[in-house]
Amino acid sequence: MDERIRLLNTEVSKLIAAFLLGEHAKFITGTDLLIDGGVIAAIRTAEYQLG
Repeated sequence: MDERIRLLNTEVSKLIAAFLLGEHAKFITGTDLLIDGGVIAAIRTAEYQLG
């Protein structure tokens, strides 16, 4: 797999959730944040195949 693509682990997912629930994220509104572990980026670069 391409070294530019890093798949997300559960520890990083927890950090993202904690940030979004915290005071520093109070101005993040009205947006979709895709936290999929890098799967979409891997698919777009043909480095990952579903199924």
